[in-house]
Amino acid sequence: MDVVQEAFVKAYRNLPKFEGTSGFYTWIYRITMNAAIDHLRKKNRAPSAEFEEGRGDHEAAIADPGPSLGVNAFEGAHRSELREAIKRALDQLSEHHRAAVILRDLEGYSYEEIAETLGIPRGTVMSRLFHARRSMQVALRDYFERKDGEDAS
Repeated sequence: MDVVQEAFVKAYRNLPKFEGTSGFYTWIYRITMNAAIDHLRKKNRAPSAEFEEGRGDHEAAIADPGPSLGVNAFEGAHRSELREAIKRALDQLSEHHRAAVILRDLEGYSYEEIAETLGIPRGTVMSRLFHARRSMQVALRDYFERKDGEDAS
C-alpha cells in the first residue's frame, strides 16, 4: 500500500510534466513500476521485520487457479505445489526479467506495450523474455522431474 501511495503522489506531482506522447495508463504504470522496484531495492538492502498485508498482483494471478469444479483434493494439492514452484521460480529472476514475464505472460501485454512501459527497445523485451523463460524452465525442471517420478510409481 505504501508503494501505491508513493506512486500516486509522484504521479500527481509530475502531472504537469506528462507530455501525452504515450498513454496515461502506460505513464502511471511506469511510475508505479519504478516505485515498486525502488521499494524492493531498499527492502533488499536493509531487511526488516515488516509485516506485508497483501501479495503482489503476479502472486495473486498465480494463486488463482480459476474454477475448481470437479477437482479432487489430490489434484488440488498438485496444483498448489505447482503454483508454489512457479512463484519460487519467478522470485529467482532479476527485477528486469520478472517484470517482462509478469507483463507478458500474466498481464497479457504486447511486446510493444512492454517496451513502452519499461522504456526499453522491443528487442530487449524479447531478449529478457527469452532468458527469463529459460531460467524458469531450469528452475522448474526439478519439480516436473519429481512429479514424473511420482506419476510412474
